[in-house]
Amino acid sequence: MLFIVTAEWGGKKPPSSYYNKLRKLGIDALFNRIIRVKSLSLAMEIAAMIQGNGGDALVIPAHALLPVLRHRVEPLETVFTGTGRWVVTCYECVKSYAYSGQTPRQCPVCGGLAFHCRPGYKRPVAATAGTTMFDQWVQTRFVTGYFEIPDRVSYTQNLIPVPEIPPEWRDAVDEIREFGITSFTSLRQLDAALSLLMYPPLLYALGNDLLKSSKLLAGEEE
Repeated sequence: MLFIVTAEWGGKKPPSSYYNKLRKLGIDALFNRIIRVKSLSLAMEIAAMIQGNGGDALVIPAHALLPVLRHRVEPLETVFTGTGRWVVTCYECVKSYAYSGQTPRQCPVCGGLAFHCRPGYKRPVAATAGTTMFDQWVQTRFVTGYFEIPDRVSYTQNLIPVPEIPPEWRDAVDEIREFGITSFTSLRQLDAALSLLMYPPLLYALGNDLLKSSKLLAGEEE
């Protein structure tokens, strides 16, 4: 998912404090007045910094740009250093990443700010074959006490207990359950639905329809 940030400084140079704030986000430099990021939360943060430093900013979903303009946007690079093992779950990528470095301040892939992390390693998960999609999802996403998206799921005939939903995600899980689980066709779409509920600005940007937006974010749109 790509977003465009446009910056207008009224013919003036951006203040040096603006670039300093960008570096704190792990961004080396702003190469142009039209930039591309993979994260809505990062785009909104950059726009707020532009406005806070006297500029005008606009955030636009990349798919809303005319095709002729899309190739002209400039990428932003993020840099991470340090030591330590982490599992970073990004609500905008809808993925959990193994990461080595300092305590993450952003998603290591899209640079977004809508994420959570824990120290440690990713772990293998299993679900009970023949159970509902929703039960398999809960069995495999909350086994560490956090919401995490495994690289793969193995299936067994053994009955695997459904773990307790951690408080941070309980309301969103209940909302998905009440929405009607038969509407969701895959574990990934359930991941996307939870991610959208945990980061509402992205749900709003994609049309504010949980079913359609979760399909789009999961890459399963018709």
